[in-house]
Amino acid sequence: MAVDYETIRRENERRYGTDIGRIGPMLLANRYAERTHFIYELLQNAEDALKRRGPEWKGKRVVTFSLDGGFLRVSHYGIPFDEKDVRGICGIAEGTKELTDIGRFGIGFKSVYAFTGRPEVHSGEEDFAVENFVWPVSVAPIERDGEETVFILPFRPEDAGAATEIAAGLRRLGSRVLLFLKAVDEVAWCVQGGAVRALSPGQAHATVWGSAEG
Repeated sequence: MAVDYETIRRENERRYGTDIGRIGPMLLANRYAERTHFIYELLQNAEDALKRRGPEWKGKRVVTFSLDGGFLRVSHYGIPFDEKDVRGICGIAEGTKELTDIGRFGIGFKSVYAFTGRPEVHSGEEDFAVENFVWPVSVAPIERDGEETVFILPFRPEDAGAATEIAAGLRRLGSRVLLFLKAVDEVAWCVQGGAVRALSPGQAHATVWGSAEG
């Protein structure tokens, strides 16, 4: 059963007030000089979620970024969201990570707000969007694998350069990324219907297959 999003929203309204949508960008979205740093934050969050699967997990260990027009789709196969994760991603300076985990307090995820105002999360039994940085609201489920966690990041309509900027950030991903990811076996990305690129351990460069990138 999905978490009671309305209860969390009411609690967060009491905790953070109703003006968080105005002050949020100052506190959360602009934490890094380079907006595309959020790509690394999401990779680190995926690493944590896969670590929580434990060594016995025999499923996929791939993280995928799909950039298509007005939104970015990010997926991984880490342990599904539970209520603590929902509260963590909707909180400020809160989270479910241990002190030694990357992305402690869940604050790293907030870097996605440099590009989006309403991220969606689809994981396990949870299907919700986050409004005003801290308010979860139910959304329709999407098509995905049963073990897959998917983030949908729709770009702000006025941010005409978002897709180009993120595409450049994805193309900068190199094999050194995997040096810091022990639970992730592969990082793959696709830019607007072009070729799929993937990094796996031992590769010095991206491997490209499929059609030529447009």
